[in-house]
Amino acid sequence: MLLTTSMNLVGADEYRALDRIQTTNLRTAAKIGSVDGHDRYLIPAVIYQESKAGLDKKHQTFIGIGQVGFAAVREVLQEYPEVSSSCGGINHKSPKNVIRRAVQENDRCGITVASKYMVVIKEKYGISGEEHQVVAYQRGPIAGKKVKSSQYSKSVMRHKRNLKNLFKE
Repeated sequence: MLLTTSMNLVGADEYRALDRIQTTNLRTAAKIGSVDGHDRYLIPAVIYQESKAGLDKKHQTFIGIGQVGFAAVREVLQEYPEVSSSCGGINHKSPKNVIRRAVQENDRCGITVASKYMVVIKEKYGISGEEHQVVAYQRGPIAGKKVKSSQYSKSVMRHKRNLKNLFKE
């Protein structure tokens, strides 16, 4: 099943037809993000920006559907051990290749890590404001503290607005 919508509703050809996997990933991201206290459309917008909701997640440095750095993945696993249940039992002490494979191959795990990383940015590093948190997601929380907005964050915010039109409430 394809999720389709009129281009004039969302203002971009890129959303015209999402495949079943992308649609499932966006809906899963909305649920996981909401449970973690995010706006319902924030995590779907991040994963769409990062990997087109799972369509393009191959990268040498960053991992999975949320394209999160390894240090951030390990930090999430240490701060939130319950993430292990969504990620095949891995934990922050698991070997690097095992963690990388779990996050890369399991989209639910990658979405959970991305969502929890946004929580870490907010709660551990004290970065408030959704767009500022998105900057920190991309640049890292230390570098992200210095910049409140960027082209990347503006793009994620645009995806967030556009993706609202795709979800049937």
